[in-house]
Amino acid sequence: MPDVPELASERARATFDCEAMNAVLAGGAARLQRKREVRAVLESEETFSNAENPFLTRTARHVRALAKAKRLPEVAREQRWSSSDFHLARRLLRDILPDDVHHSMFVPHCSVMMSDDQLAEWLPRMRSGEVIGCYAQTELAHGSNVRALRTTATYLPASDEFEIHTPDIEAAKWWPGGLGLTANHAMVFCRLLLPKSVDGDDDATAAAAGGYLDHGIHQFLVPIRDARHRLFAGVSTGDIGPKIGYNTMDNGYASFDHVRIPRANMPSRFVRVSREGHFSRNPEANPRIGYVTMLGVRALLIGSAGETLGHACTIAVRYSAVRRQGFKEGTDAETATGGAASGAAEHQVLDYTMQQYRLLPLLASAYVMRWAGLQMDADYAALSAGIAKDEMGSLPELHASSSGLKALMTRLTADGMEECRKACGGHGYLVASGLPEYSLSYLANCTLEGDNYMIGQQTTRFLLKQLHRAREGDAKQLPPSCAYLAKAKELATSSRCDASQPGDFLEIGVQLRAYEHRAACVLLQTEQAIGEWMAQGLSAADAQNAAMVEVNRASRAHCMLLLLRSCRQSPIVDELVAAQGSAATALRDPLDRLHSLFALWHMEQEMGDFLEGGFLSGEQAQMVRSQVRDLLFTLRPNAVALVDSWGLSDWELNSALGRRDGRVYEALFAQAQREPLNRLQPRGGWRSLLEGRSRL
Repeated sequence: MPDVPELASERARATFDCEAMNAVLAGGAARLQRKREVRAVLESEETFSNAENPFLTRTARHVRALAKAKRLPEVAREQRWSSSDFHLARRLLRDILPDDVHHSMFVPHCSVMMSDDQLAEWLPRMRSGEVIGCYAQTELAHGSNVRALRTTATYLPASDEFEIHTPDIEAAKWWPGGLGLTANHAMVFCRLLLPKSVDGDDDATAAAAGGYLDHGIHQFLVPIRDARHRLFAGVSTGDIGPKIGYNTMDNGYASFDHVRIPRANMPSRFVRVSREGHFSRNPEANPRIGYVTMLGVRALLIGSAGETLGHACTIAVRYSAVRRQGFKEGTDAETATGGAASGAAEHQVLDYTMQQYRLLPLLASAYVMRWAGLQMDADYAALSAGIAKDEMGSLPELHASSSGLKALMTRLTADGMEECRKACGGHGYLVASGLPEYSLSYLANCTLEGDNYMIGQQTTRFLLKQLHRAREGDAKQLPPSCAYLAKAKELATSSRCDASQPGDFLEIGVQLRAYEHRAACVLLQTEQAIGEWMAQGLSAADAQNAAMVEVNRASRAHCMLLLLRSCRQSPIVDELVAAQGSAATALRDPLDRLHSLFALWHMEQEMGDFLEGGFLSGEQAQMVRSQVRDLLFTLRPNAVALVDSWGLSDWELNSALGRRDGRVYEALFAQAQREPLNRLQPRGGWRSLLEGRSRL
């Protein structure tokens, strides 16, 4: 069907080529074409449709997701997809599959932690689907504090086995994705207990002679289900119950009652336990490689944040262009009545400045986070290539930046998605809008792989070390992301904005200096706060805890600077735009305006930081606000084109409000007819009530 007039008009006044912008967002024309080819295959199979999801029970949703997980590898083989095609297809499904953790964490982690001999035995079985694994770290009473985990792995020299045991309910594994129903193996994090005496004493004698030595937390591959998917003796597991989202994933619990596994099931690339029970570390392996798995998960979260928020913005902006509300000034009652029928006499909701203020900065953030995601992909690929040559100089910086960016970007995305839902008014509350479930399921990313308020601490610790290096005269050795710290004191005390009119704030230099000033100020304040607490007698750890609010502010300020640089100083975006040939020139103006809106809107939201440090005067703060309003006005004509440029199909969006043709009301009404309650006559629970009344 043709587009509704509102969207047809919006698209007609676009000032750039959406296809070219889509190629830039996709990471290049070749990647865009491949995405479309893979998506076409998925759309052709009913198995992968999400259309019925709103009307299914949780159990039915889980079973359907399992069917998708089973069918997808079959399709990959039929289509001869590469590994990257397969993972692209998983993202395009827009549904959580029960084996997601197997592919995103379990297999990559095993590939890093297992020895070559272990990989030769296990990796083919993992890739074939014979072994489906999960990552069982978190316990009921402990999560991020890995050193406090309580599950034990006791070595028994007599039988050459480890005994995996859950000592009490607090030590039960809790939350691992896929553990409840799907996985048949689990990588279980345990305290390694080795007999103090291993020279010929049997287990009982060794224990009696002094017990066991605790060698800290290590990992063990534990089979939990047999070939017929029945639990092994001593293993108790199940699903932890309904969540506010992510409900196709069987997040599970597990307890182990003296479950024995072979010694060979302890991953041994970095550490080993001998047949006699001696613990040793592999001197030829760099244990820092173990960080790469978690860094890879963060890279995935960072890489997906921009497109996820772009997905929500697509729905909200399109709907705001279609929805009309409020008669135009000068329309009399009689004309208004006729006009309302045609829609001509009412304002488009997107024409209200407040709606633009709510949505367009989120769209700008989505674009900027997409560029940051592309940069993270490139940095992670470079690190992975370096590891093959035993070159890991960039690991500490990438670990620090990925920690803070994960915290910041998932928070911006989650908050932005909820704002998009609220900006759709009452209809945004409907599951049919496509926003509630998508938003609630995304919320898991704010705690996944480290709570956002915890993980950012790692960034600030790294920044404080670099600040100290700069003071010690080692400024030339600062990593690129921290180069500004060489002049931190100058930035904090002497840097002042020289803008004399609102338009000056569109200059890249002004924006970057503002964010460098803020990052330096907040970091110095954090250092001072920690120092003051230590001067009162607190340890370094306790002082950092006392200054935790400042610690998180410092991480956020630095990472906001990184986001701004990703769009203002990244060759990746420039190269992608230039590759669009004759269409490139028209792309640059809306992109520059989006990038400025991102910088200035966030500056406005956190104006106190820029005023407190003296970078801005009160008059300049007003200029920032004025320029934000002007950017909303100049971006408004391209709003629909900018969301169209994400290239999301109706199949992906699965939204009545975000349809490309704009026929939202027909879609909403059709969706209501599919509600199972409406198939009962009399409707709903009235059948049983009326039958009961007739018997009285």
